[in-house]
Amino acid sequence: MNQPTVLIVADDAEFPRSLMSRWAKERHAPALTIVNSQTLLGSGKATAEVAVLGGMGQVHMLEILPLLVGDVSVILYVADSGEVNDNVRENCPRICILQKGQGWEDAVVALVSESLRRLDAVERARLAEERAAQQERFAALGRYMLEMRHGFSNALTSVLGNSELLLMEPANLGEEARGQLETIHGMSLRMHEILQRFSSLDKEMQFASKKSQGETGKWPTTLAAGS
Repeated sequence: MNQPTVLIVADDAEFPRSLMSRWAKERHAPALTIVNSQTLLGSGKATAEVAVLGGMGQVHMLEILPLLVGDVSVILYVADSGEVNDNVRENCPRICILQKGQGWEDAVVALVSESLRRLDAVERARLAEERAAQQERFAALGRYMLEMRHGFSNALTSVLGNSELLLMEPANLGEEARGQLETIHGMSLRMHEILQRFSSLDKEMQFASKKSQGETGKWPTTLAAGS
């Protein structure tokens, strides 16, 4: 994951100011984007990994929630102490609500940092699964090529043999036909060369695999010498 973005939505200027002051103490801070509710409603969309809402009335907050759901992975709402949040939970069941109190800035930074770590772990796992799936597709293609190699080699030998026989009798060929046949013969030789390289690579991979397995089963030299 590239540098994550945290969207701070607040109508009270003191709210983002307090958070920025607290984040300034961290060694690694996300990119912070600060907007008020009207600006966000005017833009019609929000792009961030995490959104932190606070310093606004519930009416405005409920209006902007639809812009965040689906585009923002984690939504954190810092509610005023004693505020009833039933309507908030009904509109966004997965929202995380933090009651504002002493040390709320520390709690927000901690929650956002943990959320970003989890999102990064999920993204890494997704990429690892994609790489594994891609490697499996390549492995399946490689197995198929190995299985078809013998049949392909026989067909290629037939093409080469017949083209060479025809080229040995130039009197039976017109100039244009001979040129086309020479092209077929040359391309067949090229395919044969590629096939040979593939076979050589297969042998090298098998040798490397056996060597690796053999070394895995051995004791380190330093330990063997002292045993």
